Amino acid sequence: MPYTITKLPDVPIVETTYIGVITREDLNRATEDALTLAKANAITLFIKNCSYLEGIHSIADLYLVAGSLEKWSIFHRIKKAIVVSELPFAPNQIQHWEETCRKRGIDVRLFDQRSAALNWLQS
Repeated sequence: MPYTITKLPDVPIVETTYIGVITREDLNRATEDALTLAKANAITLFIKNCSYLEGIHSIADLYLVAGSLEKWSIFHRIKKAIVVSELPFAPNQIQHWEETCRKRGIDVRLFDQRSAALNWLQS
C-alpha cells in the first residue's frame, strides 16, 4: 500500500503519509480510509504528508479529494494541513484550490515543514 494512515497518539489528528507513486484510486482510497478513522474517533484535523510522494497529482485530482471531504464537512468543520517538499503547482493555482476548499467547509493550507503544519492544526 503506497500510504499509511495513523491517529497521532497525543493530539486528535489523523495523519496520512504517501510513499512513492500513488494512483488516483489510491488517493481516493486513502481519503476514504482517513475519513473512516476520523469519524470513528470524532476527529476533524488532518495532516497529509506528501514529502515522500513521487510525482504529483493533477489539480483536478485534488478537487476530487476536496469533494470527498466536503461530504463530511457539512456536519464538521475540517482543518487539513498538507506537507510537501516543494510546491507542486503555481502559487495562484494553490490559492484558488485553498479558496475552493474553504467554500466547501475545509480549511486547508500547504506547508514545507511537518512541525509548522502540526502547529497550525493545533492553533
